[in-house]
Amino acid sequence: MGSSSTLPGSSAIPTKTGVFGYAIQDSTARGVYGRSNAGRGVYGQATSGTGVFGYATSGYALRANGRVKFDSASGTATIAAGTKSKTVNSGFDLTTSTKILVTLMGNPGGTTAVQRVAVNTTADSFTIYLTADATANVKVAWLILS
Repeated sequence: MGSSSTLPGSSAIPTKTGVFGYAIQDSTARGVYGRSNAGRGVYGQATSGTGVFGYATSGYALRANGRVKFDSASGTATIAAGTKSKTVNSGFDLTTSTKILVTLMGNPGGTTAVQRVAVNTTADSFTIYLTADATANVKVAWLILS
C-alpha cells in the first residue's frame, strides 16, 4: 500500500467488530498495527463506552515505550503557603471507587507531607490534605484512576 492508502474493514467474526486483526506467530507479532509520522497511530473514540480497551490474562493490558500523557485525568495544583489543603475540580464524574495519586513537586516546609486525598462524588472534586500548613507555596501533581 502507498503512503496515502487506507484499508476499510469489516468482519463477521467476532460480531460487532469493524476491523479484526489476529497474529499467532510469536511474542513480537501484532494483530493490528497503526502508524503515523505526526498524527495518531491508533485512535479510539466512544461517546459513553470505552474508547480503547486492552485485555490480557497474564501479560500487560497496556504497555508504553515512551512518555504517557493523560490529558484531563492528570494535572497540577498549588497549595498556598499558610494552608494545608487544596480542592481540585476534576472536570468529570468521580465515584466512590475512584483512586487519585498525588505527589509533592516541591518542599512544603519542615516534615510536612501529603496526608490524604478526599473524594467528593457529589461535586466531582477532590481535596488534597497536607499533614501541616505549607510554609511556602507548593505544587502537587495528581493522576485520577477509576
